[in-house]
Amino acid sequence: MTPRSQERGSVTVFTVVMTVALLFMAGLVFDGGQILNARRVAANIAESAARAGAQELDEDAARGTGATTLDAWPLRPEQMTSCCCGS
Repeated sequence: MTPRSQERGSVTVFTVVMTVALLFMAGLVFDGGQILNARRVAANIAESAARAGAQELDEDAARGTGATTLDAWPLRPEQMTSCCCGS
């Protein structure tokens, strides 16, 4: 056999191996992007929940006694400026 006949088909094997490797790398990049996006969304949800919880704390009790308590009512009487009942 001549050296040329021994290398026959080596380009096809190289092409198949490189194609599989590139597809594998593309999958890893895509999955990594999805993981980063999920972490960002989870962090945004956690921050929103923390803000919502902090807004429900009773500031007057925290300043006066140092105790962490929730507001008994969503609105205090002095915060109510108009009535929606029409009277």
